[in-house]
Amino acid sequence: MTYHDFAHYFAASYGLKVIHLVRVPEDNATPADVQRVIRATKASQLKTLLSEPQQKGSPFAAIAQDLGVQVSVFDPLETSGTEGLSPDYYLTVMEQNLDNLQAAFSQSSP
Repeated sequence: MTYHDFAHYFAASYGLKVIHLVRVPEDNATPADVQRVIRATKASQLKTLLSEPQQKGSPFAAIAQDLGVQVSVFDPLETSGTEGLSPDYYLTVMEQNLDNLQAAFSQSSP
């Protein structure tokens, strides 16, 4: 469960199914979007929703609180510029993403 539609290629590469709250980060979630995410989260028994560090606040916070699940971070690197970044920035962020995904999946298991 992701905030916006960024992870389809990633998910397909690893045999995962992804559902998003909004199509693009600039969109505001509608009540129907929120209900769709709530239904999917309950049906799948997910324990973690994936937000992004670029999001102001936590768009999933209220949903997560209502459902009793966690919010974790996955950085798709979509809004990061390259100026001033160290050469290993990409690998560092991807390792952090991996750590967050591992924690999310371990929380999701029964």
